[in-house]
Amino acid sequence: MPIGEGWWIDPKGYIHRVDEHLEFIKKNPELFGFTKEEAEKFTVRDRDRILLDVMKDGWVRVRDVGGGRGIMVETWLITPQIRRNILDFLYDELGFAPYTKFMLSELSRRFYNWVTPEDIKRGSLYYLVAWLKEQIGFLINALKVNRKKVLAPLKEGDIVSFVIHDHKATRHHWDLRIEWPVKKGVDINKELIKDWEGKKINREDIITKNKKFVYRSWAIPKHRLPIKVGERLMISETELHPIEYGEFEGKIEEGKYGAGEVKIYDSGNAKVLKYDKDADVLVVHLKGSKIDDIFSLVPAFKRSNQWLILKVDKRKWLK
Repeated sequence: MPIGEGWWIDPKGYIHRVDEHLEFIKKNPELFGFTKEEAEKFTVRDRDRILLDVMKDGWVRVRDVGGGRGIMVETWLITPQIRRNILDFLYDELGFAPYTKFMLSELSRRFYNWVTPEDIKRGSLYYLVAWLKEQIGFLINALKVNRKKVLAPLKEGDIVSFVIHDHKATRHHWDLRIEWPVKKGVDINKELIKDWEGKKINREDIITKNKKFVYRSWAIPKHRLPIKVGERLMISETELHPIEYGEFEGKIEEGKYGAGEVKIYDSGNAKVLKYDKDADVLVVHLKGSKIDDIFSLVPAFKRSNQWLILKVDKRKWLK
């Protein structure tokens, strides 16, 4: 996220993407209860006061923490309505998982720390629990396996498989899975077990006979891919999946991780057009029975499982 960019969430839960928070207020003063004449007089010196006044009226400010560490959600006080607004934003707009970390600043209580959507859902006692966890070294990244140590880099021109699962779990989403090579010497079953540690699953479901490839997976909360060139969606990298899972359709039983109905929306070949192994950025042509487009997958922040998926102009790549 470029410096200054972010979102305003209004008291009714509507989301406004902004280039700079004060400038957005000056351009849309009526949304915040100001007149045009008042907005014209706003200066940089007024910035903190105006932002605070707006948040006291129920607006929530979201911005980059800095240093690629993630996002900050700022609010005056978390009321039941604001709690719902924040959770809807994190889950539906950014695609957060329940235990993805972000910075929360609740100004009226002088609370300032890393928390998760689940902490917000449960209430202020869990903010303290989150703070204690932070003190003993919990990291932002929820993924247990270091991808760079386990997975070999894709190469330009590689053709691998992909599958998109339509997953009607607690929150309806898609799962994009791209076949990925495993580094030589890596015990991939050991790494799969590690990546799924703590999840309620049948262990045999994550054991693979294919020791050379696994599926790298991303959850897409909007259960669709970007439609227009340049459109980007926030997605979340999830656990590694065995290659055999690419053919799975059925119902995950209640009480198990990811409980709900799973169907294959599309599958086919994924041609690697570019892969930057240092930045972990992938440009790939997904060609299935329904999808035939080029997308770029880019990590959104360091030490986080949050990514962006962007639709790319095919004409620039398929010449």
